[in-house]
Amino acid sequence: MREWLFAYGTLLNAKLQRQMFLGCLPHIGATLHGWQIRLGQDGYRFICPANKMWVEGGLLRLNQAQLRRADLWEEVPKYRRERVRVQTGKRRFQTAWVYTRRDGKGRKPLGDEMSHRNPKALHAAIKAFCRPVKDTKKAARGNPRRLFQN
Repeated sequence: MREWLFAYGTLLNAKLQRQMFLGCLPHIGATLHGWQIRLGQDGYRFICPANKMWVEGGLLRLNQAQLRRADLWEEVPKYRRERVRVQTGKRRFQTAWVYTRRDGKGRKPLGDEMSHRNPKALHAAIKAFCRPVKDTKKAARGNPRRLFQN
């Protein structure tokens, strides 16, 4: 069973997708109304509810194994995965998962902070998170999550 996930940050990064999901995933442009992006004290962006605001992002279609990998990347429960309705066209809406910090403290990011704060740090985090197991054939049997060590 596949699920929609609204992504607004690193999960839209092609390098991360290739490493984490074993390929780039197509996405559909989408808008999440009633939320805003904030920058936490830890330097990571998150979204929280905010009237008259919106977040631009993309919808990814993930299978259950990919969704579990995304949970690990987002360190659930640090980020909470919850259901929302996103707009994908003038009158089209889709229910999707999104990672939030509903009660998070932070400030509005500046323009240059809208992308990841340090591309080299992001690539290092991807490499560390997605270390391949030595025997991928054996690890992949029956459980795609075992292709990676955490």
